[in-house]
Amino acid sequence: MTAKGNISFQEIHELRNFLRNLEKRRTTTPEFKSVLMILRQYCEKDSALLEWTDSVAHKKRNRGLTFEAGVGLWIERFQISAFFNSDSLLLEEIPVPVFERLLALFKNPYFNFGGMDMKSDFPGGYSREEMVHSLQFVYRKSEKEGVYKFISAGEENFDDLNLMRLFISKLESSSWNDSPYHFDRIRNDIVLALKKLIGANQKAIDDNADLLAAHFLSAFHLTEVDLKPRIQNSKTRCFLSVDSTMSGHLSLNLGLYEQQGGKWDAVELPPANADDRFEGSHSYTRPFLLTDLEEEKYFYKGNGSENSFFGAIKVVSQRDGACFLKSVWNN
Repeated sequence: MTAKGNISFQEIHELRNFLRNLEKRRTTTPEFKSVLMILRQYCEKDSALLEWTDSVAHKKRNRGLTFEAGVGLWIERFQISAFFNSDSLLLEEIPVPVFERLLALFKNPYFNFGGMDMKSDFPGGYSREEMVHSLQFVYRKSEKEGVYKFISAGEENFDDLNLMRLFISKLESSSWNDSPYHFDRIRNDIVLALKKLIGANQKAIDDNADLLAAHFLSAFHLTEVDLKPRIQNSKTRCFLSVDSTMSGHLSLNLGLYEQQGGKWDAVELPPANADDRFEGSHSYTRPFLLTDLEEEKYFYKGNGSENSFFGAIKVVSQRDGACFLKSVWNN
């Protein structure tokens, strides 16, 4: 039997039971994941929540925001870093992500290349629009090789090549991935869905936001991003894991891992060039989803989240209502 809006009486019972347990600080991670599976059928198509309800159903991500971020991290680490770390920048062939990042920045009216005024520094031309047109004229994309190739050798085009060298040197320290987003976006979508389905009280969720965030981190710890659909023959694996930011807040971070001597070791990542709230607490993972949970208060003994990749994570609820995350080592 179903109630109004096609939600079943059983689903209504489970959602209400979850809210009661949340208010009593007794809910569990499996119960929370079960609720996400129910909400998956009813949340808005473009909501932040949908990405994560899909992740419950498909633990290995091969589409969506998490997938794109994981692929972007691999490209940044293995293609972009290799390009900038070479002895000399080979501008005759520029990796697709580097070239398209440059075009995007030229089209962004708020990006100023370190204060450079292209009109005044280059009186002969080179407004943003002119530069985009010029680059698209002298470079052609090779999908097979994954590069943009310089196709002209005229004197004027070599001026463009020199200008390209100047601008690309400014790109190395720019951010290559979107900023991480906050758990509050998902929590707000959960509130909206529960209000719509069972008339839930927002205060009950807001008052227990810390416990909800802790179970969220636990639910998606060690979610894998499947790189193979986009990056063939890669022996690298990509995972989300509970970690922390430079500011000391718990987060879900993306990391890349390669097998060494039968063990999976984290690959060191280039700096994100972000402020402490968005920067990882170390150089082996990159924050993807932020929470307001302070590691000192919400992780067992106040530290150690950076080692959580090597085991499971559980939420511990105490009699006084306090909660914290703890690593569980599987020997």
